[in-house]
Amino acid sequence: MTRYVADFAIVSPQRELILIEIELPSMNLLRKNGDHAAPLTHAVNQVQNWIQVASDHRTAFLSELNIDMALVGTIRGVVIGGRDGGYDPSRLRQLKAVFSGNILVLTYDDLLGSLVSLIQQIDRL
Repeated sequence: MTRYVADFAIVSPQRELILIEIELPSMNLLRKNGDHAAPLTHAVNQVQNWIQVASDHRTAFLSELNIDMALVGTIRGVVIGGRDGGYDPSRLRQLKAVFSGNILVLTYDDLLGSLVSLIQQIDRL
């Protein structure tokens, strides 16, 4: 149906369809001047395109994925790529804050931190 292919799609318990683009851990996030690096911009633009297609053709899009329309309230995107190291922490925070609406940018370090937190919570049970 569409020329855009997400790496993963998840329907959350909050009725969010989350379209996920996974990039390499070595992906550059920021240029030396603090601007977004081209690989990150490309990945974010790809996710924006998916969200636009999904919004414009919601019924067909969800049908193609075999997802019941009643299960999806909102559609969001996530780009996973790069690592936190080597970047100015304030610039990295700014980068992640910019993409806090319909598109979230996470690094592999963010995922690792979430996993550690989850393991600690389970350990307390």
